[in-house]
Formats: sequence, C-alpha cells, structure tokens
Amino acid sequence: MYAVLLESTMRSTAPLPYWKLPGAVQLVPRLRAAQAHVDLLNATLDRLIAAAREQLQREEGEGAGQQQQQQVRACARALVPLHG
Repeated sequence: MYAVLLESTMRSTAPLPYWKLPGAVQLVPRLRAAQAHVDLLNATLDRLIAAAREQLQREEGEGAGQQQQQQVRACARALVPLHG
C-alpha cells in the first residue's frame, strides 16, 4: 500500500505524465514495480469484496438479525466504490 501511495505522490508532482507514454511501464523499473503493487492491491480488494458479498448472502440466507445485515451491507457498500 505504501508503494502505491508513494508512486501516486511522485506522479502528482511530476511535470509531465511520462507513465502514460507507450511502453514506459515496461522500460522504467519503478513503474513496473508500481504496476505490480497496484495489481496486488486490486486482487486483494476483489477477494475482500467477494468475501463480503458471500458473507452477506450467507447471513441473509440464515436470517441474521436486521442490525447485523445492515452492518455487513454498509461494509460491502464501502468496499465496492473504493475498488471502482
């Protein structure tokens, strides 16, 4: 996570968006590493969102209390927009 935040900081202060150039990610080692970290972060978020959805469906099927369902739904709603 820290590496992704560091890369976003570097990109926000760069005078030109060189990372958008074709092939730049393959040529610049720092950009390759940043892309690998973003891919890992996205995979982790996908897994967490799937787990939250599965838990929500399981709890709805079991007839869990209304308050608990609302808490799980709130967590799922918070995770889904973050993933984009």
